[in-house]
Amino acid sequence: MKEKIHVELDHLKSFTLDARARPARFAIVGRRGAGKSSLINAIFGEKRAEIGDVKARTGAGKWHRYQSDAGALEILDTRGLGEAEDPEEAFSKATALEEVQASIKEKCPDAILFLSKAKEVSSRIDEDLAQLLELKKTIQEVHEFDTPIIGVVTQVDELSPKSADKPPFDHPIKQENIQEAIQVLESKLREAVSNPVKVIPVSAYMEFDHDEVVYDIRWNIDLLLDYLIEQLPNEAQMVLAKLSKIKSVQKKVARRLGKSIAGITGAIGASPIPGPDMPIITGLQTTMIASKLL
Repeated sequence: MKEKIHVELDHLKSFTLDARARPARFAIVGRRGAGKSSLINAIFGEKRAEIGDVKARTGAGKWHRYQSDAGALEILDTRGLGEAEDPEEAFSKATALEEVQASIKEKCPDAILFLSKAKEVSSRIDEDLAQLLELKKTIQEVHEFDTPIIGVVTQVDELSPKSADKPPFDHPIKQENIQEAIQVLESKLREAVSNPVKVIPVSAYMEFDHDEVVYDIRWNIDLLLDYLIEQLPNEAQMVLAKLSKIKSVQKKVARRLGKSIAGITGAIGASPIPGPDMPIITGLQTTMIASKLL
């Protein structure tokens, strides 16, 4: 019984103690215009990355860090892979791939999000897939980590019919086109990595006026984060849940924590919690209440 309690306590500690020192990290890769910066803003629910409508904005593949009282989240945003035109931001390496590889050697992503515009999943993607495999290979060689890849079909609001351009995009023809885009990207990713890859369609479009949200047609961002949390180590899950500000995501992590707490409390009668670990439980309860995760 004591062994069971210690196992559950170690599980809880991975959510709490390490979270202050271990930010969640994931890489967002894809061709110019695939919506990398828009997705970052959609996840945060606020303006964090600049969006270029005409010229590629993102320069050197670099880690963006978002800091709050809850902890930090680090995102590797890249300039478009395979693009011929240089971005507005300066970069130090010869190619987009080399830029991202340099950043990956610095830090290991917990997952890679492979973005493809809904209208372009069947074209101009083979080169991107080849470079994606190089990134995955770099992570394996440098960090000995088999990084999960998540496919993301972006800008589904642009699919026909254009008149059905607001969530939940339940127009029959719109849904048919979305499903077709998912199937195409699933097939290409599965062929490239030799394993099934989860593909999630999203709309990340938001408009800002002086950093205030004035238009918001985000869709499936919560579904993406739900799945992403499953790929993250425990110490990064709570940070992502808090920073996302999405209640459904926060509740999912809270339920997971609650299950561990229930496992411990159920065993208390037979074997009391070790004294040194009591602050962990008390601190966890306080954190969950204060952050409104319950």
